Amino acid sequence: MREVEPTESITRAFSTPARWVGQLGRSLRWQKLLQYEFKRPNHINVNENLSYRSLLKHVAKTHPHSRFCAMLDSRVTIGCNAKGRSSSKQLNFYLGSAVPYLIGGDIYPFLIHLGTGDNASDDVSRFVRLREPSEDFPQWLIQLLNGDSRQFDAVRRADSLTWPFNGWARLILLMSLASGNL
Repeated sequence: MREVEPTESITRAFSTPARWVGQLGRSLRWQKLLQYEFKRPNHINVNENLSYRSLLKHVAKTHPHSRFCAMLDSRVTIGCNAKGRSSSKQLNFYLGSAVPYLIGGDIYPFLIHLGTGDNASDDVSRFVRLREPSEDFPQWLIQLLNGDSRQFDAVRRADSLTWPFNGWARLILLMSLASGNL
């Protein structure tokens, strides 16, 4: 195990997705919902935001009055949509054009940052076949879907640390749970 420098933090940087998010992304079976080519070339952040707006439009039409989670690999899209504005005039225009779907559809998105490598849904934007899941459902996810959040809470707590500390913390916390000590 490597030594930690006194100035080095063992806490995971906010800009780095949590390990559990990557596990979730790699274990889900993704399906193509929407796919289209952009009529004209735009900046990647604009295209990401336009794609997200298409998702909002779809959810507003098919599942109005709902809360939903979207996993995105664009921190710019997550940030400007969470804040409701951007320093980019072009992004601000497209942010404003999404408001009718949010208000009219009475939808409440929750955005999670997923690393690009773990985002199989990104394959659709490249016009390639969607990847199959590369991992089985994690045990913490199975327990969470069955109404028991203890393993997920332990994993989430451990994932606030950097590697390798988060791996050791996961091991200790999950072993403590299994033995009934937590």
